Amino acid sequence: MTDNLTIVRAVYSGLSQRQAAATHHVSRNTVALLLRHAEAQGWLTLEDLNHLDNATFSKALMKPTSPSRDATFKMPNYEHVHAELAKPHVTLKLLWEEYAQKCRNSGYQFYMETQFRRYYHKFARVHKATIRLEHKPALSLEVDWAGTKIAFFDSEVGKMSKASLFVSV
Repeated sequence: MTDNLTIVRAVYSGLSQRQAAATHHVSRNTVALLLRHAEAQGWLTLEDLNHLDNATFSKALMKPTSPSRDATFKMPNYEHVHAELAKPHVTLKLLWEEYAQKCRNSGYQFYMETQFRRYYHKFARVHKATIRLEHKPALSLEVDWAGTKIAFFDSEVGKMSKASLFVSV
């Protein structure tokens, strides 16, 4: 394993970054990265490095562990979203807008609409309940209402009317 502290000490002792890279068999980009990290920690001179050992130096160079991006976002209740979508005139866009507004009001970060939809479709795939209906052709007829009534203009009466649509299989 490369001794990172020795590489930085070599540069602070007067070697160029290229010379230190060649001496320690690492790339010059690695040397530059180690120097940037050392400077970010406030270790700007050889005296600053004298009180450190390699383990302490390497540990200080590691990025601090931060929560994953998803942990900082408020996850929607997709069971509620799934139930709401069964209601008439409810869309994923409408549910996302409600979710985003709740998050804004409570100070949480929220997913954008695309990610919201992606997570919902993933949820729906896992929780999808299907059943195979076997039937013989022309033996039975299934009929159902097709959503809300549609409005149309009746020219004979001269006013708007509503009609129900049936769908059959």
